[in-house]
Amino acid sequence: MESNMMASLYAIAQVFGPFLAVIGVWSFVFAKGISKVWANVKTTACTLYLAGLMQLLLGIFIVRNYNVWELHMGVFITLFGWFLLIRGLLILFFPDFEHKLIMKNEGSVRLWGIIAFIWGLLICKVGYMIAA
Repeated sequence: MESNMMASLYAIAQVFGPFLAVIGVWSFVFAKGISKVWANVKTTACTLYLAGLMQLLLGIFIVRNYNVWELHMGVFITLFGWFLLIRGLLILFFPDFEHKLIMKNEGSVRLWGIIAFIWGLLICKVGYMIAA
């Protein structure tokens, strides 16, 4: 049982760590364009709800496969899963929340880009350095 959980931890970290790091850099570099895209997404209900559903699904997947609240690097995976799950629910039930709080302007997109990049590096450490 324990080895399956650790295998899940490493697999999730090796996929989502690099993904978050790349998204973080992309968000920081192209913040102006992302703000415009989110302004359009907000007006297109189908795209907005699809984004919410995808985040909810990924969040549930991560939480289902690794939901450990112990004080070690794996907690970053657990927190990421719960973040996606809650964010997906917020987008589905409160669609304006995302745009008002997170994608408000270029500066907030850059800030979230920095957070995503750092989070991605921490998750990469779990998946590639600790796993080795």
